[in-house]
Order: sequence, then structure tokens, then C-alpha cells
Amino acid sequence: MSPTEGVASPAAGSHTTSNRKAGWLVPVVVLLAAALLLALVLFRWNYWRSSGVRTTNDAYVHANIVPLSTLITGTLRTLNVNDYQHVRAGEVIAKVDDADTRAQLEQAESALAAAEAALNDNQVQKRVQSDRIEQSGHEVDVATEDEHAALGAVASAEAETQQTADERRRQENLYQEQATTKQSLEKAVAQDDESHASLASATANLNKARNGVLSERAALAQSEQDLQLLRAKDQDLRADVRQRLAAVKAAQVQLNYTVIHAPVDGLVTERKAFPGQLVSPGMEVIALVEGELWVQANFEETQLAGLHPGDGADIKIDAIPGKRFHGRVLEFAPASGSQTSLLPPDNASGNFTKVIQRIPVKISLDDSNDELVRLRPGFSCEVKIHPSEAR
Repeated sequence: MSPTEGVASPAAGSHTTSNRKAGWLVPVVVLLAAALLLALVLFRWNYWRSSGVRTTNDAYVHANIVPLSTLITGTLRTLNVNDYQHVRAGEVIAKVDDADTRAQLEQAESALAAAEAALNDNQVQKRVQSDRIEQSGHEVDVATEDEHAALGAVASAEAETQQTADERRRQENLYQEQATTKQSLEKAVAQDDESHASLASATANLNKARNGVLSERAALAQSEQDLQLLRAKDQDLRADVRQRLAAVKAAQVQLNYTVIHAPVDGLVTERKAFPGQLVSPGMEVIALVEGELWVQANFEETQLAGLHPGDGADIKIDAIPGKRFHGRVLEFAPASGSQTSLLPPDNASGNFTKVIQRIPVKISLDDSNDELVRLRPGFSCEVKIHPSEAR
């Protein structure tokens, strides 16, 4: 054996060390690159997720479902629809027996007619009383004129009495002096007596005229007082008419409640009551599914960035495979689904776990698709929203 066979050469040792370094350096570099890539993915994940098309399977077809019920208690007389039948707005769905409510309406109408008749009679009495007041005023004027005429007659009679009295005294003085005849004296005495009688008659007529004026004025005052009473009664009668009219309207409303109309076009659901059954206020007779449909898609809150009303949406209905529907975003719910649930979560407790919330998004359906008639509320679907920025 040569002297060099048992001793390793320096070049061979350095080559082995280099291989060892290269053996662990490559995995380290790969691990560092993977860690950087993972960190980048985690850091940019929400951005990438919210920057493109948003997709969710948590979506369902919705429609307004209107429960149709009665507002009165009675026996259901007729039900004019069958299960799942299509109805038009205004169509009569059901009728409740209206015998009692119709009798109440007739009674209220009779009471209203009586109140209106009493009011009309009072109007006639007011017109009659107004005519009486006018006639009494005229009679007061006539009596006043008679009084003035009587006053004139008394004044004339007093003047004549004064004149005949003076002539009588003059004739008496002349007769004592034998300057006139007895016949002239007797004539003067007769004229004086006649003038006094005329004065007494004129005075009596004046008193009668004055009493007539007082009487006519009293009648006028009584007529005016009666008219005031009729006017006060008129207010009461008008109030009674309004009350009776309100009762008629209330009875008419109750009668209208006996008929249930379809508020909109749509499909009815299963019947909840049948003819002959006693129904009460608030009891659902049948429900109506409105014809307008939309989709409620529940997106995660991290998917909402960049979405706006008006963004286009593609919808695939599970029950109609191979068909694609189109629509647009109408609006976003004002709260998450958990907050509007019956028992919203209380995050103030110590055992807090962050959970991504879902926000309902209302999406309209394009009316041009003929397959819309096959959709039913509750159908599951997949929704893809194309944000405006993405387009």
C-alpha cells in the first residue's frame, strides 16, 4: 500500500462539505418561498375574493305571500277558489254569511232616514217661523201706524174739544147778558158734548192701538225666540244625522268585510277554511302568492365590497337545470340575517368567536325569460354577481 492510500485528499473533503450545504439550502429556500406565497395569499385573499365575480349558493326565490283573512266573525258561506288556482286582482275569493251585517246596515239606514226627516221637518218649521216673524214685523208696523193715526185723532179731538168748550162758555156768557138766543146756547152745548165724546172715542182708539202694538211686538219677540230654539234644535239634529251617517258607513264597512277580494294577481295556496266553518277576525282563510318574484342571495360580508345596486347577476335554479336567468341587484338588506333572526346573537359574552356574517341581497329577475312561470318561492339557486368594476 502506498503512503497516500490511507489519507483523504483535501479536495475530496471540501467537495463533500459543499454537497451537504446545498442539500439543506434548497429545502430552506423552498420553504421560505412557500411561506411567502402563503402569507401573500392570506393577506390578499379577501381582496381577490371581493374583486371579481361574487358567487353564493345560499340563495332562494322569494315572493310576497299575503294571508287572506276575515275581519268579522261569521260562517264561511262560499269559497270560490281551489288550491293553487290563479286569481286576478279584485276577484272574489270567499264570502262570509252577511245576514246579520246586512240587517245592521238596514237598521242604520232607517235611523239615518228618520234623522234626516226630522232635520228636514225642522227646516220647514224654521221657514214657517221666519214667515211668521216677517208677518209679525209687518203687523207691528201696521199697529204702529194705527197708533200714530190714533194719536193724530186724539190731538184733533182735543183741539176741537177746546174750541167747542170756548164756544160754549162764550154762548153762556152771551145768554146771561141776553145777547144770544137759547137755541144758539143749546147748539154750543151739544157741540161741546159731542167733541168730548169724540175725544173719549179717540183716546180709547189710541189705547187700543197701543195695546195692539204691544201685542204685536210680543208676538214678534215670541216668534224670534221660537226661531232661535229651532236653530238650536237644528244643530242637534245635524249632529244626529252625522252620527247616523257614521253608523251607516260603519255598517257598510262591516258588510264589505264579509267579502274577501284578491288584492293582486297571483296564485292561491292551500285552503285553510271551508264553507260552513265558523271564522273569526284574523283567521287565515287562504294565502295568496303575488306574481312578482325576486331572488334573495345571502352573501358573506367580505363579498360585498364593490357591489352596488344595478350590478348584473346570473342565476341558476336548482329545479330548472340547464336554464340561466338574469337579473340586477336591487338593494342590500339594512342588517345581517343573524341580527334580524328571532334570537339575535349576543356578542358581549366572554366566549366570543368571530363568524363571517351574511347579508341578504335582493335581486330582480329579467321579465323577458319565458321560464319565469315555472319558478316558485323557495326554490334554491346559485347566484353570480358581476360588479360594475369587474365589467
